[in-house]
Amino acid sequence: MSRTLYPAPSRTELASRTRVVTAEALREYENLYSADYRYASDPDALLIKDGHIEIPARMRAFFLAKQRVDEQIEPLLKNFDRQLLRQQDLVDKIGFLSPAILVNEGLNGVAGTDSRRFLAFKNQTEEFHNVWRKYFVPLIANDRATTVGDVESLPRWKWREISADENNHRIWSKIGLMLVLLAGLAWATVFGVSRGSIV
Repeated sequence: MSRTLYPAPSRTELASRTRVVTAEALREYENLYSADYRYASDPDALLIKDGHIEIPARMRAFFLAKQRVDEQIEPLLKNFDRQLLRQQDLVDKIGFLSPAILVNEGLNGVAGTDSRRFLAFKNQTEEFHNVWRKYFVPLIANDRATTVGDVESLPRWKWREISADENNHRIWSKIGLMLVLLAGLAWATVFGVSRGSIV
């Protein structure tokens, strides 16, 4: 039901759009891709000179094309995340109607594999990827050679766990609902058996 109300964008459309954007980026940097290979015959061209290094044209083209593809595909990927979060919100609201959903969501929460935690990990990874990119883009754009200081100051990724209170509330609310449903089922069973034995 949540997938019907909040359908994920078409994966086929995403794949097609990625191919189109990639082809456009390849065409845009075609002149760099077809550059000569003098670095094979003249490896000294790749030595550091005055803190700068000559980046081979093909490598620069790969970098620029990948950057262009990322910029254009990122909004589509964010749409997937938004829809997944909407689906999860709906499941959180009406999940009590299905014991199977309650059990599944409760166990996923206990195991730490629920969709909210997945999205938190994914978002933090993407944030770090953007920080990493911002760190290296100026080096590449300015043909600046990496120094020991640059390596020592590389950004470091650190996982920020979801608030324990928020996580525990979700898990215990699902466990509580399961217990209420089980108690109701047990009561209905006992009540039904006792009524049946009187007749």
